[in-house]
Amino acid sequence: MFDAAKASLVALLLLVSILRVDGQIIESHIFSGLNRNIPDGSAVGLSDVRSVTSAVVNVSSVQVKLYIAGQFNGDLYGYVRHVGATCTNFCVLLNRPGRTAINPFGYQDDGFDITFDNGAENDVHNYELTATVPVGLPLTGIWKPDGRAADPAMVLDTDPCGTSLSSFTNGEASGEWTLFLADLNSGATNVLLGWELNLSGNGHNPTTISLASSANPSEPGQPVLLTASVSADGTIPEGIVLFCDDLTVLSAVNLSGGQAEFMTSALGVGSHTFTACYMGTADLCGSTNILSQIVSSPLEPMADQTAHVLMPFVLTNLVINSNWLSQPLTFGLGDGAPDGACVGTNGVFYWTPGKAQARSTNIIDVWMTDSSLPPISATNTFVITVDDYLELALGRTVMLVGQTSSVPVTVTSSVGLTNLEALIQVPKGYLTSLALTDWAPETANATLQQKESNVWQMNFVASSGQPFQATQQLANLRFFAVTNGSAFVPLVISEVTTNFTTNGDTVWRTLTDAGRVAVIEQQPLLEALPMTNGSASLTLFGVSGPTYDVLFSPVLPAISWQLFWTGNIPGDLSKSIAGVTNTGPRIFFRVRAQAGDLP
Repeated sequence: MFDAAKASLVALLLLVSILRVDGQIIESHIFSGLNRNIPDGSAVGLSDVRSVTSAVVNVSSVQVKLYIAGQFNGDLYGYVRHVGATCTNFCVLLNRPGRTAINPFGYQDDGFDITFDNGAENDVHNYELTATVPVGLPLTGIWKPDGRAADPAMVLDTDPCGTSLSSFTNGEASGEWTLFLADLNSGATNVLLGWELNLSGNGHNPTTISLASSANPSEPGQPVLLTASVSADGTIPEGIVLFCDDLTVLSAVNLSGGQAEFMTSALGVGSHTFTACYMGTADLCGSTNILSQIVSSPLEPMADQTAHVLMPFVLTNLVINSNWLSQPLTFGLGDGAPDGACVGTNGVFYWTPGKAQARSTNIIDVWMTDSSLPPISATNTFVITVDDYLELALGRTVMLVGQTSSVPVTVTSSVGLTNLEALIQVPKGYLTSLALTDWAPETANATLQQKESNVWQMNFVASSGQPFQATQQLANLRFFAVTNGSAFVPLVISEVTTNFTTNGDTVWRTLTDAGRVAVIEQQPLLEALPMTNGSASLTLFGVSGPTYDVLFSPVLPAISWQLFWTGNIPGDLSKSIAGVTNTGPRIFFRVRAQAGDLP
């Protein structure tokens, strides 16, 4: 019984709008989304019957709106009827529009989207005398009802208009309202999409309603008591108050002493629009009031952030307003999070942006739910902008002493650069005659200055309108290897001292990648590379010609060195070696030339 009453109240709330102007009540009863076929070529027709509860007790005017998707307007007959407590009245809305002595079929236009009003200037029966309807579109506008009560099979434009919407005035509006439609000729399809009933007149004793919340703002999970108080002159109102959260019906509650209460602890985080709608009685008008309720997020809001390439970014989502949350809490990332981002079980957000993510804007959603049923949830949304970066790198090479070689100088930048200056450290005693050669076409000038015995300054200036950007080789760093024994000579970029972008800014995040020169004299060099699937990988450097032995031992000092590889080095001065599986935590290698092979 309660469910049926609640459903009826919901329908009334959603389909009826009430406005009071200068003591008059104006109601709109909207019956939409019907999509009912009007039987073709049948006088049986269709009836759409509505039970209307109205605050209007003395009708002063009635309007009817009609929405029909059709194919031949001249086929249609229709009326509206009201059955009240004391009388029954009706008005013919359509009676074969366009039918005359010389046109027995009427107008062939396609449907109606019109308002019937007694005050309109023109009769809908003869609408083509004053209106031109585009092909394929319905008739629109405001029209007098047809009003002709003649037999639809015989009706003509010259027949008197014996019915009108004024027949509904000076009576109450509540009761049964029926819209009847019939398609009297075969061959065309007509569909009732919907209709509206607009009622104006004097109403019952007015009421006012107030709506209060016990906690506003409230915390997630906190019980909130809504209290609606209804008042009217000379009486204590009775009846039902409907509590709604936006368009969701929460409860229908009977008034007691003019008050109705509803308590809930299931409000989601965010803004809620509560509506208390007093439905009225036979003597009292209905009334409505609205309250905006805020449910505070249990997560502290996050300001927008800036992150940098290859720098760990850590952000803690702090839980506040947690008095009503059930532990444990669960955290996660919403859709669209950048690659590599994650959030821990404690709400800590982790991300180290990669180089490809520079110069990007990322919307982050961190959600949280508690363990209650149903769970309380909240989402923190913030923006992380990854700033620009540049990376200056020096290449690697292998060379013999007494020769000249070079490594490339390469820059990678997410933004165009016009100037770039950096310091490089070169150990003394191995490389001399350093110079920048083979400039890129975009390079207007490149200089290399020695600042200290082992420190050099590189400076690059881009040509006008041709900034350094993306990944680009700027020049080669050339040098001569002096005789000082075999060695790995590091080329370390100690600092990018100056850089300017095309708009005059400076890139804060600068990365460097050191170069290296393997200088080979008589002694070989051995480089251990990272293990691959538990297998050792080595690179052997040395002059070609001699036979070399590579030996290994799992401990030092070695009890016994075991032979791993024997062979020669090709003319490019290096040889990759792999194949030893490490069964312990460490493995040690050494290399030697076989006796008599070195000069």
